[in-house]
Amino acid sequence: SMTDRVIEIHLGAPRPNLLSLLAQPEMAIVRGGVGSGPFVLSPQRGPKGELRLTRRVPKGEDETPRSEEVLLAGAAADEAVKSFAAGTADLVLGGTFADLPTAQHTKLPRGSLRFDPASGLFGLVPTKTGGPLDKADVRKLLSQAIDREALIAALAVPNLTARTTLLEPGLDGIPTPPVPAWAGTAVAQRRPGLVAQANKLFGTNKPVIRVALPDAPGAAILFDELQRDWSALGLAVERAPSAASADFVLIDEVAPSASAAWFVRRFRCGAVAVCDNEIDQLVEAARQTPVPAQRYALIAQAAGRIEDAQLFIPITAPVRWSLVSRRIVGFAGNRFARHTLTDLEQSAGD
Repeated sequence: SMTDRVIEIHLGAPRPNLLSLLAQPEMAIVRGGVGSGPFVLSPQRGPKGELRLTRRVPKGEDETPRSEEVLLAGAAADEAVKSFAAGTADLVLGGTFADLPTAQHTKLPRGSLRFDPASGLFGLVPTKTGGPLDKADVRKLLSQAIDREALIAALAVPNLTARTTLLEPGLDGIPTPPVPAWAGTAVAQRRPGLVAQANKLFGTNKPVIRVALPDAPGAAILFDELQRDWSALGLAVERAPSAASADFVLIDEVAPSASAAWFVRRFRCGAVAVCDNEIDQLVEAARQTPVPAQRYALIAQAAGRIEDAQLFIPITAPVRWSLVSRRIVGFAGNRFARHTLTDLEQSAGD
C-alpha cells in the first residue's frame, strides 16, 4: 500500500475490465479483521440470531447524520420464501433456477418476484474422456436435440432467451456471435434427421446418458426436458448421483464482467475434464498481448475451438431472482446479479 487509503496495482498487460473485477464482493479488503465497507457488524444479534449491520449516512453540513440498520440472515430457499410471504423479511437475494419454483408456487405480493438480466453460462459440460459420448459429433447432436424454448416456457422466466453459442451478445470487443444454422429450424422439424444421425453414430447399442443436477425442483424441470428431448433420439437418460459418476454436469455461473475472456477461461485444462491444450495457448496469448484487437481476436478464436469440439452445450442464460417488498426502494436488476445494501433505502412511511 502507498498510504492507508491508496493501493497501487501493477498490471502485466492491459485489463479493460479491471474496475469490474475489483468491484466483485470477493475483492473486498479486510485489515485487522475489519472490512473497508460502510457497514459495521454489531455485537448484538437480531431477535432470531440475525447479523446486525449498521452504518452512518452523512448528510449536509447542518444536518445530523442518519443511521441505517440491516438484519441479515441466511436460509434455505423454502424458509426464505416463507419468511418473505409472512412479512418477516423485506428482501430475499440469491435465488437460482434450481429453487425458482419454490417462489413461483408461493402466494406473494404482486411485483415482488424480480429477475436479473444475468450474463454468464448455463449449460452442460462433458466430464469423461473416452467412451461413446466423447465425440464432438455426439455432443453436437445432443445440443441440437434440446428444445430450449420448451425449457424456457417451463421455467416461466420473463425475457429469458435460448443460447446456442458459448459467447453471448454484448461482450466487450466481440461482435454478436453468429447463431448456428440449425437453430433457425424448429425442433420438431429437425428431429427426424437427428434420429437418423443418432442411429448412424450409435447403431442399436445406444448409451445411457447420466446427468448430474442439483436436488431441487427447478433442476427436476431441466432433467424432464432433457430426458424428453434425448429420449426422442432413442437414448436413455438418468440422473447421476454425483458429478464423478456423470457424463455431463451443469454450469450455472454469472460472469463477473463483460469480458469474453472469462467465458473461454472457464474451459481451460484443469478447470474441466474434457479440454483442448490449444485453447489454453490461445487464452494465454490473449492474456499477454498489449494490443486489444489482437486480444479480442484470440479470444474469439478460442471460443470457436470450444464450439467446434462442443466442450460446452449452452442452453440459456443463468436465472437469478430476488423477492423485494414495497418497503425497499432503489432495487434494480443488473447483469452481474449483485445487490449491495448501500443502494437500498426504506420507503417513506414504512
